[in-house]
This record gives sequence, C-alpha cells and structure tokens, in this order.
Amino acid sequence: LGSSVSDDQLIKAGASIESSPDFIKSADILLCVNLPDAKILSELKSGTVVIGQISPYENKNAIADAAGKGLT
Repeated sequence: LGSSVSDDQLIKAGASIESSPDFIKSADILLCVNLPDAKILSELKSGTVVIGQISPYENKNAIADAAGKGLT
C-alpha cells in the first residue's frame, strides 16, 4: 500500500527517507504503526518521541521500559 505523497515530494518538504537502521540512533521522532521491537527501542536516544498505535494495554512492560529510558 503506497502513500498519496511521493518520496520526492517528502524530500522537497525536508524529510529524510532512510533504509538503514543507523538512523534510529539519532532520530528525534520515530513514526511507527505498531510498537517497535525491544532492539529498536533500546537504540533510541533519551528524549525521542515515538508516535504510533502502540497498544498500551497489551504492551505495559515495554512502554514502562521505554518511559524509563526517557522515550515519550
């Protein structure tokens, strides 16, 4: 399923499109559909904002761990 906005349009608007997992360590905001796995969460820096449908009632421990690391 594709987006109605092309990658070129996003880049022209200032977005950066990365395929390498290296960007995770410097991300200020992480947009996701579901809660990322523990490895990804562990690589995020403190202060990173995670936005997505993270199912808080199903992921209480993971969310508590992320909050303890300073993720919001």
